Amino acid sequence: MTINFYLHDRNSRKSTLIFLHFRFPTNQLMVFSTRQKIDPKQWNFKKKRAKASKSKPHLSSLNSLLNKVENEITSIYQDCISSDLTPSKGLLRQRLSERMKFDSPTGKTPQKQALSFLDYFDLFISESEGHSRLQKNGKVISSSTIKSYEAVRKHLSDIQRSGSFKFQLKDISNKSEHELVEIKKYYKKFYKVYTDYLYDTLDCFDNTVGKRIKLLRSFFNYLIEEKGINMGSFHKSEFYIPKEDVPIVVISPEQLHYLIYDSELNKSLTPRLSLSRDLFVFGCTVALRISDLCNLTEKNISVEKGNTYLIVKSQKTKTTTKVKLPSYAIDIINRNIGKRSTIFGRSNLNVINTDLRELAKHCNWNKPIIKTRCKRGQEVVIYKDDSTQSHFSLSDLISSHTMRRTAITISLMLGMPEHAVRELSGHSPNSVEFFKYVKLSQSYMDDQYDSVIEKLKGVK
Repeated sequence: MTINFYLHDRNSRKSTLIFLHFRFPTNQLMVFSTRQKIDPKQWNFKKKRAKASKSKPHLSSLNSLLNKVENEITSIYQDCISSDLTPSKGLLRQRLSERMKFDSPTGKTPQKQALSFLDYFDLFISESEGHSRLQKNGKVISSSTIKSYEAVRKHLSDIQRSGSFKFQLKDISNKSEHELVEIKKYYKKFYKVYTDYLYDTLDCFDNTVGKRIKLLRSFFNYLIEEKGINMGSFHKSEFYIPKEDVPIVVISPEQLHYLIYDSELNKSLTPRLSLSRDLFVFGCTVALRISDLCNLTEKNISVEKGNTYLIVKSQKTKTTTKVKLPSYAIDIINRNIGKRSTIFGRSNLNVINTDLRELAKHCNWNKPIIKTRCKRGQEVVIYKDDSTQSHFSLSDLISSHTMRRTAITISLMLGMPEHAVRELSGHSPNSVEFFKYVKLSQSYMDDQYDSVIEKLKGVK
């Protein structure tokens, strides 16, 4: 059991709320607003109390109040245990709210300072950053997800600042049927205003809009489950999540064979492109995520009974994969190991993608590819140059993602069982994303089969 006090915004230039963080057995965390504010300059972040002094008696009074809050939550928790009650976050929060009639530093009963919709969104982000809010599996919220939260928060702030819509908390407790109908209309407008902003102002496609709406749903669930606000289920029934099936960019087995074995190509490559070719071929073989690929070192290589294996624990999923390396992949390792701190010495995605596209141009992979995306459910063609309506080519679209996608697709094309490929790639059995690779590999096999049938027609 641990008790601490944290500021809502430690970087604020004005007074910010003080929150109680009460962590109790089974690693549960209750966050509670003390209703008190303080300038961060007057806060001791190490001691988690105000910087009290004789010249600032109100800060001493504030510390006394915080001590009283700490004593009250301890008492409430111990009362629950002694009474054989399960000390849930909701129960603790309710009982502490009932006892929150302490004197404020000014000697007056503190008035409840209601947080606005955007204030709660700030708290949502803050608790995610501070690891007081976790995923359902107990893992911390990733930095990339927090950046997405911040992006949504900025969108909502920009919309509200423009005056086109005001985002509000709508508690449905004790509401009449007519009032519930009005709240439903409000959330329909909420959804339309935000999605119109994403589609029309930011020119987003369906998948991006869908991801933003998912994050909004998570925020509403947080308000209900963590903050005890009865928001209803409108965010589930009215906040539709659009999706689109984005085509996967991969290279063919023939193109991979060309990169591996064509001696004339290898002679023509500059040292920089040669390293990019090694990285790309290796990535198209082992199906690692680019983050894991860039961090490979000699420690990830193991020789057992004459076979060479790559052993990697994924940064994202924390699962360990063991891949037996073919001879050409071993050659790549031997060419590059020991020259840099990591085997391939690359980490900047922009540089990697630029070099991979230069490699593709060097290979003359310039066949036009019709790139499409979906907006509001309608497929639209994306041109490389709108004025001439010229299409992209593989050398324009190839990226670090192509490596992993190619490895998965080619493994399926060449007959590796789906369950084995999933184990290699780390996809779950019911993964929608993995099914894209199955469809793509089947399409390739169908084309190959049609080609064989056409050749048979010419046999006499």
